[in-house]
Amino acid sequence: MKTSFIFICLAVSLFSFSACSQLSNSETEAVEDKNIVVVFLKNPIQKESNTDNIFARPNSLSYYGEDLIRNDIRLNNPSRNDTIIVPGVQEFMPVDLYYNNVTFNYYFKQRDTVVFTFKDDVPVAEIVNRETLPNDANFSFFAKKHDNQPVKIDDKLIYLTLSEMSPEEAVKGNYNKYLKRRSYLDSLESNKLVSPNVKDFYSEQNRYEFVDALLYQKQSQIAADLLKNFSIDSMINDETLLYSEFFHSFLDRYLWSDDFSVKIRTAQSISVDYKLLYEKIKTTFSNVKVRNYLLFYCLQKIQEEGSSESLKDYVAKFKTDVRDTIYNDYINKNFSTYPSISGTTMLASLQGTEDIDLKQYIKESVNKVLYVDLWASWCMPCRAAFPASEKLREDYKDDPINFVYISIDAKYTDWEKASHNESLSDYSNSFLLRDAKNADLLKEIALTTIPRYLIFDKKGSLVFDNAPSPESPELRKILATYISE
Repeated sequence: MKTSFIFICLAVSLFSFSACSQLSNSETEAVEDKNIVVVFLKNPIQKESNTDNIFARPNSLSYYGEDLIRNDIRLNNPSRNDTIIVPGVQEFMPVDLYYNNVTFNYYFKQRDTVVFTFKDDVPVAEIVNRETLPNDANFSFFAKKHDNQPVKIDDKLIYLTLSEMSPEEAVKGNYNKYLKRRSYLDSLESNKLVSPNVKDFYSEQNRYEFVDALLYQKQSQIAADLLKNFSIDSMINDETLLYSEFFHSFLDRYLWSDDFSVKIRTAQSISVDYKLLYEKIKTTFSNVKVRNYLLFYCLQKIQEEGSSESLKDYVAKFKTDVRDTIYNDYINKNFSTYPSISGTTMLASLQGTEDIDLKQYIKESVNKVLYVDLWASWCMPCRAAFPASEKLREDYKDDPINFVYISIDAKYTDWEKASHNESLSDYSNSFLLRDAKNADLLKEIALTTIPRYLIFDKKGSLVFDNAPSPESPELRKILATYISE
């Protein structure tokens, strides 16, 4: 056993309580003794982001939970350790780390304790509870170095570039990369630098990513010829890969392919008819778990299209077609139908209380100033302002003012996860705006971008519909004026 294991066990015991709260009760009961514990030892703070770069993402650890929903846990703690519990849903779990604009792939075993340190601003993983071969934990890093790929990238350099290669040249290039990676994996295994199961996982990733590229380039004759060497039917029905991000990307590509998908073409765009796709999936996919997941995927896409009647119909279809209960919690939270009542703006809470109308909430907050923060889980600038907002809450805790957070997320679970990550789960003035697309509040203030901040005075009147942000010195002057009234 490795000498650092005792120290890590102590670290895990100190930090695992908060991490365990990320799991639902059902996940905890199902995989409690099989969890993977991931410890980050004071990971460096994320580099300053170029706000003009639409490709910038926060540093995060990602994995698929028991319900096959991707979890993205943000990392940005330079002063303390982070401990994350990954549910051990199957014997080996794929986990992805996005760190300063580079994705590293990992493959951990149930009950593993994994410690990440950072050398030259690059993550290094160590599995401390069992013996491993040299490249098992950090194959992704070694493979990038072997292929001359960057292991860290300045976000100012992340831009899309148009390839000058012909389609045939692009296919040949991808084929050479595929063969090179396959040879590299064989060499590592023969030299006992990587375990057979780890080698098998990365070999599958290599294969799927190559075929994914071929599907994209299928109009090229060379791509079409190469595709004949792969059994697409067996690839799309492999349930053992349902917790792998590359498998989800591959399925997405396949569903969009001209051979399978049902396209809606207009002069301006091409889209997929997910209602027809739902019906086609039922008769095409032989593996029940993969089919059920894809029907669930279509259900999410139908919701995003915004038709409440269609969603209601397909939720009913899904409950008939799919008997797997792993989706129940997500469906109950995200696909419940809430009638749009004229003149109301309904708010949901994580406190277990019934939804409340914003007007009623304002009425009940009489004699208090309200500073309302409109945000969403996907809004980086919104979440970047939370530390300043938290300081405001502390500085004004004895004053007659409520700091109110209203998320406009389309999905309850996205808001729920983000609220946990931002320490808002137990804050009583944090809400989700139901049916945000049709909510009266957003129409009244003509909301087009977030973050957006509102101020209501003690009488409940909206006095600022575009107030200064929490970081602004001007805000404190404004709040002082209305608090003193």
